[in-house]
Amino acid sequence: MSNDVADHLIDAARQCVAPIWTSGGILQPPAEVSCSGTCVFIETGASRVILTAHHVLEHFRNAKIKDVGAGLAVNLGFGVTAFIEAPRVIDEDKSLDLAVVDWPHLMQFPGNSKRYFPIATWPIPRPKRGDAVTVVGFPGAFREVTEHVGSFSLLGIGMVVSNDPGRNVWLVDEDKSLRTEIDGRIVDRKLDLGGISGSPGFFLRDGRFHLAGLVYECNPDGTMIALSSATVLSPLGMIDRGNASP
Repeated sequence: MSNDVADHLIDAARQCVAPIWTSGGILQPPAEVSCSGTCVFIETGASRVILTAHHVLEHFRNAKIKDVGAGLAVNLGFGVTAFIEAPRVIDEDKSLDLAVVDWPHLMQFPGNSKRYFPIATWPIPRPKRGDAVTVVGFPGAFREVTEHVGSFSLLGIGMVVSNDPGRNVWLVDEDKSLRTEIDGRIVDRKLDLGGISGSPGFFLRDGRFHLAGLVYECNPDGTMIALSSATVLSPLGMIDRGNASP
């Protein structure tokens, strides 16, 4: 994938990807936001959903036990954050670190800058060894906070598939071609990638961008990233475990 294509992909993905975290409520001070992850808005043709890492959902449930007013917060743009007090989970799988939340409400938030990523081909195509994949997410380390405002920065990582994907897609910087951007600026220093759990990876095939999977694990310097394969997703938003073989 050329740098121009990767840049176009990151710009397009920015609209479909958002930070997500457990919130004590709309009035929670920005400085108290912690343990954030990333989610992606998906249009399957039959449903509109949020995909994120299962442990993001698990963190919310644990917080809900202690605080009945807790919910999932999803940032939709500057000054626009959705608060989901009772997420309707369509399906989830801890072993895949994947959760699917029914959420057709994106257009109900005036001023938001997001849209759903459309799944154009079913079953979702599986990337191949050697395919270029771009991961897009919001690491917590690059979040900026003042007394009243908090903002996230978009991370883009371009890497290559290093395995023959089954239920997992492995991205490893084998040829030292790792390319990382923060809000459009190329960075070459080591990054704290906490917060990219649930980040989608995209790849190009037959002139279209496809969803490769969601991040569930990475090493500290970002030279290895593991995705749960998107091929397990069905048009109804259910997880097809028969398509999640190793």
